[in-house]
Parts: sequence; structure tokens; C-alpha cells
Amino acid sequence: MALPKHPKDDDRELKHEDGTDFDSELRWVHFDYLVNKYKMERQNKYEQLGEQLDKLWHDIDEGKLDKTGSFYAHVKSVKDTDPKYDGGALPAEPQ
Repeated sequence: MALPKHPKDDDRELKHEDGTDFDSELRWVHFDYLVNKYKMERQNKYEQLGEQLDKLWHDIDEGKLDKTGSFYAHVKSVKDTDPKYDGGALPAEPQ
């Protein structure tokens, strides 16, 4: 069963290493990956939950529940490095 075209499929040429075209299912998966890859990238960069809670505890203890705290700085760094897809141009193709 063929999937409908992904809303972000821009009809670019997508081929396997052997030169054959991607089928509709693989095209869907490919474009869905491009739209959502920031989530996986962020997940890999966030510290373990225990480390995040430790940062938060220290920030509370030091009265830094604002943009000067280490928890905020860590989360901001991850979000700035891998911004959320805004619906505009697709992110770059994976290498």
C-alpha cells in the first residue's frame, strides 16, 4: 500500500546507493525524519535526568531560578544548538 505524499515532500530526487528510487513509504519516512530530527539530536545532548535534577537543586539552593542558573544554561545551550523545526525550509540532508 502506497502512503500519501508527506506534506513536506518537495519532490527532490532520492535514490538508494544502487541508483533505484525511494518508494513512497521510504520517502515518507525520510521527510518525517528531516522534520523531527531536532528531537533526536536534543535527546542525545541533554544530560541524564539525575544530572539535570542536581543542577536544578543547586540552582534552587543558590537562589538562581532564573537565566543565571546552570540548569537554564544547559537547556538553553541544547535548544540553541538544535533549534525546533519551524515549518519553513527543511533541515539539511543527513550526511
